[in-house]
Amino acid sequence: QLAAGGFISGVVLAEGGGPAAGAGVSFFESGGQYLGGTGASSAGAYVSPALPAGSYYVLTNNSGGFINEVYDNVACVSCPVTAGTLVSVTVGNTASGISFALTPGGRVAGRITNADGGAGIPGVWVDFHDVTGSHVGSSSQSDAGGYYIAQIGMPTGTYYASTNNNGAFVNEAYDNLPATTDMSSRTPIAVTAGATTPDINFQLAEG
Repeated sequence: QLAAGGFISGVVLAEGGGPAAGAGVSFFESGGQYLGGTGASSAGAYVSPALPAGSYYVLTNNSGGFINEVYDNVACVSCPVTAGTLVSVTVGNTASGISFALTPGGRVAGRITNADGGAGIPGVWVDFHDVTGSHVGSSSQSDAGGYYIAQIGMPTGTYYASTNNNGAFVNEAYDNLPATTDMSSRTPIAVTAGATTPDINFQLAEG
């Protein structure tokens, strides 16, 4: 027996206009518990699933290199969603105008190859962490040539990278360090908002 709910709607755009590539939004209850998400249309518009009456946080996600935000206008890469502003929902109504204008962040790109022979390794993700050790995002899976790029944008700062694969290769932290290396001992990567840091490469050995 399902009860009627209310909705949250808005648009996710790139700063200056136009939709943000690969954008969507996620919804969290007032205590920060994740409830679900939805993608934005090609024009950037979204509508939430039906939600019970209550108050919710709304967080963007994207694959176009933009810095995600939690409503209202709070940059949120590894922040708690509770840093945002709650959106009130009532049954039978839509809380409209819950919109975002995302700014470009910095991205990291490189290639993942087999340490034995140098062939590209497809299907590997790269995870990124900030100086506190918090996970801030991941790359797309590496392509047939082993090339990858971070999906989200990161604010200017220092980050750390490591591979994540389900195949036959031993994961590593950048640069050629064991994946178990403590964050404070890893090689830092400088990222600048609006630019891509290239050549963050990995050579993985078979396990």
